[in-house]
Amino acid sequence: MLRVGAIKIMVDGVVESYTAAMLEPYTNKPETSGSPSYTQEQLNNVVRMADKAGLQIYIHAIGDRGVRMALDSFENAIRVNGRRDSRFRIEHIETIQASDIARFKELGVIASMEPIHADPATIHVWSDNIGADRTSRAFAWRAFEDAGVKLIFSSDFPAAISISPWRGLFNAVNRQTIEGKPANGWLKQWSVPVATALTAYTASGAYASFEEKTKGRIAAGMLADIIVLDRDPFGIPASDLHKINVMTTLLGGKVVFEKKF
Repeated sequence: MLRVGAIKIMVDGVVESYTAAMLEPYTNKPETSGSPSYTQEQLNNVVRMADKAGLQIYIHAIGDRGVRMALDSFENAIRVNGRRDSRFRIEHIETIQASDIARFKELGVIASMEPIHADPATIHVWSDNIGADRTSRAFAWRAFEDAGVKLIFSSDFPAAISISPWRGLFNAVNRQTIEGKPANGWLKQWSVPVATALTAYTASGAYASFEEKTKGRIAAGMLADIIVLDRDPFGIPASDLHKINVMTTLLGGKVVFEKKF
């Protein structure tokens, strides 16, 4: 089936300051567990129709309930329409039930996440909302990688804490503030190596938009969209990753930016 475009679906509804649909009530507001924008039946129908039309579908889902609803809708579309190279995608996935991680691989769903969201300086209110157990599975990038899930990173512009990919790269690897706190990293078990993070920002991102044959890597036949850095991400301490600067930018082989001294 021809891919004719893409559709973004917002699953998470809003309840006051709470923006994620959860399977269990909020820890500090037990009278609510969030309010999804769709019922499961409605979401199934929208996703099934969009998939049948050949659209690529990505779903905004922050909480564990939203993520599960998205996965259920993708599973239903595959069952009804048949399996194809759909490259279904879920955005954010800030907390998830452990049992749902393997479903990403089974269903061919891409995990699209924003490392800067896990900056330890910003997660205290978020963590208070959902409690220690659900926080323990927060931004679990390594768990997705270990499960063989296609992982892509972005900044979440324009709502990002920082649009700098180097801040995101730093946090993906260290899970610390740029001041180095906490000393051992926040939920450091979910951090990923530099190579994984760079791939998630580049080649895997191109794959997610069906552009892996033209973008995302420096290779013969690819678009010459290239940046020249002032230091090697693989040759510096992980604590310095946020200090990387772009010296030159080429777009289509033409220089469009050069850092002035």
